[in-house]
Amino acid sequence: ATIQIYKNATKQITKIINERIKTWQNIFLQKDNTLLIVGGDNTLTQFDQEKETFEFKEAVWPARENKMDLAVTYNTKLYSLDKKSNQIFKHPPTTTGFGKGVAWLKTNQGIDLTDVTSMAIDGNIYVAKQNGQIYKLESGFLSTFEINFLDPVLINVTKIYTKNGSDNFFVLDKEKKRVIIWNKTTNKLVTQLTNPNWDNLKDFSIDEKERKIYLLNGSTIQSTKY
Repeated sequence: ATIQIYKNATKQITKIINERIKTWQNIFLQKDNTLLIVGGDNTLTQFDQEKETFEFKEAVWPARENKMDLAVTYNTKLYSLDKKSNQIFKHPPTTTGFGKGVAWLKTNQGIDLTDVTSMAIDGNIYVAKQNGQIYKLESGFLSTFEINFLDPVLINVTKIYTKNGSDNFFVLDKEKKRVIIWNKTTNKLVTQLTNPNWDNLKDFSIDEKERKIYLLNGSTIQSTKY
């Protein structure tokens, strides 16, 4: 795997290669600004951007067949999503990583996680599906959350982002070449940012202090204010 670090001050990109990471499923920015990399082989690797070092993290699942497709951390705990078992597991912290996960999502709620594209957490967990549907999960239960009255309608989600202490909920929509900013408190649209040149949106990063969004469009990094 190759990690490219874009330094805003110099506008330069540094490439760091880790040959142990063959494939990856998901990358999550943690509170301490380290990256948690979810490998395709159920491995977790933490990358320290300041030191440019990698650290392997252990994680344990209830059953051997469980697979980690997405993962987020919150208050030292790991939440891993397994599409096949249609479950989110909560893992306590240990000295070497994270302990045995327990089922966090309450069953029989009609929730389908098989086509999930992204997950975010602010105390509640938000899960985005490929068709544009977004679940808000509170203490393992489905809660009301709808991003509606958009023009055009949201029918595809590439990635979502939010954090504790922020009213904003960000949605990257590759198909419509846009970023949607939704207010979680008022349940209203803040703004939609679109650009015809965003023709291959893959990922984004949010700097709420500077009110700036960095977008990975194809192999280039672009930025926009909001």
